[in-house]
Amino acid sequence: MNIVLLASGGDAPGMNSCLYEICRHLKKHKLFASLYGFKGLIENQIIKVDIKKLKDERKKAGVLFKTSRCDEFKTDDGFKTALKNLKQNHIDIVIILGGDGSFKGGQKLVKHGVKVIFVPATIDNDMPYQTNCIGFDTAVYACANYIKNVMPSMKAFDRSCVFEVMGRNNPSICNKCGELLKAELVISNPKDKLEIKKINKSNIVVLQENLFNKEDVAKKLEERYNITFKSACVGYLQRGTSPTNEEIKLCKKYANLVEKAIKTKSFSCALKISNQDMTIELFN
Repeated sequence: MNIVLLASGGDAPGMNSCLYEICRHLKKHKLFASLYGFKGLIENQIIKVDIKKLKDERKKAGVLFKTSRCDEFKTDDGFKTALKNLKQNHIDIVIILGGDGSFKGGQKLVKHGVKVIFVPATIDNDMPYQTNCIGFDTAVYACANYIKNVMPSMKAFDRSCVFEVMGRNNPSICNKCGELLKAELVISNPKDKLEIKKINKSNIVVLQENLFNKEDVAKKLEERYNITFKSACVGYLQRGTSPTNEEIKLCKKYANLVEKAIKTKSFSCALKISNQDMTIELFN
């Protein structure tokens, strides 16, 4: 079979690892990559997979095949062009790695008769169904490690700090990071109050992005508690950190599920791993 793999939307640590493991399992098939995700389908940037290069990149963050957010794929003309190129390249199956937006793109392909296998890969952990997403564990680790490395400097001056973390509109990274660090304040909901129950000389405040301006939060806390508050944005470190060992294990599990889906002809599906449960769900 001719199989094309693509990563779409925001990159997530572990994408390279998962792509490599999938290709390793499917080496009997003809494997292709769509460069820049759905954009590659539209622009016909469909190339043969170089498994050796992918092997060299498997423990690195980023995406060897590149990724993008492709608004053109949402248009009728763009989507029709993508379908045309899939047909001209005789593609039998499309394997998609991505988050919520990529999932919707996969659903659209399925509705037009394309066989799709979807692998959840997003640091935001915001899929419309419950599953462990590739990238989340590393993003949390990167956040926690960053904050641990900043706080000694804060403590040297009896300063506190507001750390803004990623997650888009999902509070998973913020809440998990706050839990691991035993932060004095976690702000992951617009209704959360700017109150620290037990104030210390140096406090960790973890703030979910897209809620409040971190400098404003630091200023308000400083005025309320009369101690110095700084602010910092963890930023792209959450995407650019090499995948953790747990992340790589998760990637291998998803690769096994991909192989199982193909062997059982369970096409047009979204893969799901939660706790010890590994399942293949059909697209709605």
